[in-house]
Amino acid sequence: MLSENLIYRLFLHTLLPLGIGLFIYLYYRDTPLLFEQWLGLEHQVGSRTNELGNWSSFFRYNLPDGLWFYALLSAIILIWGKLPYRNDFFLVFSTVFALPYLLETGQYLKWFSGTFDVIDMLVYSAFGLLAIFLHYKTLTKPSHD
Repeated sequence: MLSENLIYRLFLHTLLPLGIGLFIYLYYRDTPLLFEQWLGLEHQVGSRTNELGNWSSFFRYNLPDGLWFYALLSAIILIWGKLPYRNDFFLVFSTVFALPYLLETGQYLKWFSGTFDVIDMLVYSAFGLLAIFLHYKTLTKPSHD
């Protein structure tokens, strides 16, 4: 049974960042998304991107990635961080932590489609470290708690 505290923390650290990232991605994107084309929706960005000023590109592209990465790492830490399978946890966490860097490197080497972006790598690092820092107590509690 999940405690109320854990449910609150999962909402705050996973669902809320996912929701904010999704809102930014859907509302401020400058190109139509596939689901908009499938549903025949008209894509209207125009003036919305002008509201963001100089930070427009960071806000539209990098911030949602960072929020989603933070949410994923937070969920892993909050759900698995206290289990007795601590060695498995660190293996999974390390793999997930390394995944965006591998994908960005693959984009740079043209192994994957997409645009390599150093800013993405910096954002992943910042949000990954933020997740570790904010959930440090969860990670350092004895596994039998």
